[in-house]
Amino acid sequence: MSTSLSFHEHPYAGFLHTVEKPARYVGGEFGQIRKSWDQVRAHVCLAFPDIYDIGMSHLGTRILYKVLNAESDILCERAFAPWHDMEKELRARSLPIVSLESARPLREFDVVGISLQHELVFSNALTLLDLGGIPLRASERAESDPLVLGGGSIATHPEPMAPFFDAFVVGDGEQKAVEVARRWAEDRDAGLSRQARLRRLAALGGVYVPALYSTRADPQTGRIVVDRPLFDDVPLPVRRAFVADLDSFPFPEQFPVGGPEAVFERLSIEIARGCMQGCRFCQAGMIFRPQRDRDPARLAELIGRAVSWAGEDEVALTSLSTADYPHVGELIGELSDRLGPCNVALGVSSLRAYGLTDEVLDQIRKVRATGLTFAPEAGSQRMRDLINKNITEEQIFATAERVLTRGWDRLKFYFMIGLPTETEQDVLDIVETTARAREAGRRGRGKGRPPKVTASVSTFAPKPHTPLQWERMLGPQEVIGRQHMLKDRARARNVDLKVHPMHGSILEGLLCRGDRRLADVIETAWRNGARFDAWESAMPWDTWMAAVRACEVDLDSYLAELPIDSTLPWAHIDVGVAHDFLLKERDKARKGKLTPVCGRPYSAVEGREPSNDKLVCFHCGAGCDLETMAVGRKRSGEKLAALRARPHEQEKVEPPPQIEPVRYRIRFEKLGKASLLGHLDLVRELPRVLRRAGMPLWYSQGFHPKAVMSFAPALSLGVPSFDEYVDVKTSTEIDVVDVVQRLATLSQEGLRFLEISRLQPGAPAIGAEIVAARYLLGLPPELQSRALAVVGDRSWEQVVATRTKGDVERSFPLREYVESVEPGDASDVETLARAGIRGTWAPVRVVLRVLPSGVARLQEVADALCGQAETDFRAVRMELRLKS
Repeated sequence: MSTSLSFHEHPYAGFLHTVEKPARYVGGEFGQIRKSWDQVRAHVCLAFPDIYDIGMSHLGTRILYKVLNAESDILCERAFAPWHDMEKELRARSLPIVSLESARPLREFDVVGISLQHELVFSNALTLLDLGGIPLRASERAESDPLVLGGGSIATHPEPMAPFFDAFVVGDGEQKAVEVARRWAEDRDAGLSRQARLRRLAALGGVYVPALYSTRADPQTGRIVVDRPLFDDVPLPVRRAFVADLDSFPFPEQFPVGGPEAVFERLSIEIARGCMQGCRFCQAGMIFRPQRDRDPARLAELIGRAVSWAGEDEVALTSLSTADYPHVGELIGELSDRLGPCNVALGVSSLRAYGLTDEVLDQIRKVRATGLTFAPEAGSQRMRDLINKNITEEQIFATAERVLTRGWDRLKFYFMIGLPTETEQDVLDIVETTARAREAGRRGRGKGRPPKVTASVSTFAPKPHTPLQWERMLGPQEVIGRQHMLKDRARARNVDLKVHPMHGSILEGLLCRGDRRLADVIETAWRNGARFDAWESAMPWDTWMAAVRACEVDLDSYLAELPIDSTLPWAHIDVGVAHDFLLKERDKARKGKLTPVCGRPYSAVEGREPSNDKLVCFHCGAGCDLETMAVGRKRSGEKLAALRARPHEQEKVEPPPQIEPVRYRIRFEKLGKASLLGHLDLVRELPRVLRRAGMPLWYSQGFHPKAVMSFAPALSLGVPSFDEYVDVKTSTEIDVVDVVQRLATLSQEGLRFLEISRLQPGAPAIGAEIVAARYLLGLPPELQSRALAVVGDRSWEQVVATRTKGDVERSFPLREYVESVEPGDASDVETLARAGIRGTWAPVRVVLRVLPSGVARLQEVADALCGQAETDFRAVRMELRLKS
């Protein structure tokens, strides 16, 4: 099952130390799966169109990584879009993007899957293809090129990207991804042509192959739309793939962890898919209908095992609307009992706080909850009714008071501007609603520090497959004008306001309802430097607008209202929501009429106590099995109640009895891929590694307890070390030999634990014990003799190093921090190689003193020895010399 690639063999090994967060590109995390390339039939790479930090938080990648690798004949690896500096290095060296697990170029895989979660990753998808060695356009690909497969929400309206993709999986990907990978490989082995293979993929259902359809221009809008299939066996419309029972695909308990910090650094668990709320602007709420729930009892058990396996200190329950999950209160109560004693926090995302009872709020608070979400979306009641939020102003203010009286001191409200029929007063009401919620919270809290309440405001973009898909979107100047209006009122009312940049919103609006004509715009913008368009700091607005003009595309026409009887560019995709239902909801929106939440008992809708009555259904086209849904919820509740009634058996993670801590010192190596982890990443990751091994760590007190640890001075990024230390505290004594043995298999590549020793009470922390650090430097051979000559010269005593921090420049005598410099020998060359450093380097032994005033930097020493700035060198830490 496992194949290994040593770090020095990696194609990026020679330059990774020069880029930001180099560990993004090499893998080696705990839990990654490596299979023998030659022992499987289908090779799949999940190439995520954003950086590692974003992609490793993506639940779809986690699910598909597990599902695909669970098949004995399929291999699944990962790749991520390179950041600007890494792309520059790859192009300068004519190197391709490679997968994390085996460092193979994307072009060598059978299937390259790219998840398109939103429109602002389109340019990154082209970077993945180009640097992966794959022709950009599907029409340019040869028989041997990989299948470029799209997925994610964009697959329901993919036309702007259709020319770049061979196929899209529409809907749920768990089962369909396996079917596609296996059939593509089987048909390749059978000698079928590329077109024949694509036709057989389309016949699977849930797979859209753009090249198999003719197109035409819609006479009303001029948009390019799908006309008809080119072959009789190609389906039209393309109906989404649908997983009715999520428990048939249990959520992954294990997934690669331990790389650079991800944006959402926690154990995220999908508890439900779909939503019952029926918000008329929300695409996800429409295309993932109906709501499907994972069994709460299974979830509780799974989360317990996953926490033990990963060593995480935070769990997040995720869904489109967590408050609508049946038995959410009981599940949170069960998890609080399990996680609270283990110092594991519970976060609940997409949580409409006004949908929770006081009891549930109290349960969340017990487990160090990480946040609550208020999403009124609109400032006025008229606008909330238009979009079918099913919440009143009174509920918003009452819930703000309930939450803030329970100790939360920060609330964030999410709003939109630009909704249909919006007036100036509707815009200003966003600030007024936020201010009034803040006042309600102040009343509830009484005296003391006032709560911080923030309004975050985005711009409405009409999304396909929603009741508002035909509406117009604000133009750039209109967005700016309404944002200025908000900012002025926010200053007057002293409201903390954050507005999403106009540029990204307009680009999203252009692309989300676009047709194949926009493929030229996307490629033109990409060729002129568009990358990471969702990043405010990177968004090249001028580049995109130049591309729009160059391709003779009328931006205003793409933002304009669409005729309801026109054929839309996504009409050939059937997501399970009927066209007539969308029209009815659009009409109700214009009349300000609400549609109650579906999938609930009628008694609940009418305001009475929920019962087991017939569930509400508005016949949207999703084809819900209401009887099965009701029975399933009842059984799930009974199973969870039975689980709650029995005594808990903590899975591996024992509640620490906080009495007096026991101190231990751990010595370890940090070599190869682990050397690319920054110090802060190491500080974040080591507690998880130790928790995996069952160490009962001692925690600080307070609302955010942390494992109490003390680290040795930080290594420079990319410098390996044979001798690292960390001091830890535990709540009980441990068997040090047993723990060291367990740690051998529980950490990422290159992190090896050597020994654990118990410290006596009162012993100094590791930082106070270190007096010197011994390094082995690898210098350019032509500079070795000069470096050694400098040390023998009197001028060495006068060498001064200069550091700049902000506007302050400080100089100091470097010699005070350098204890010795000596030539290395042949054995040192072998040592450099053992540390993963290959190439022609002249070894020099250096010992640096660790003084109360600090320590010299290796770059400062190398530059002083070689008599030049920014010397290219390598180094490994050989030893940390302690007092005792």
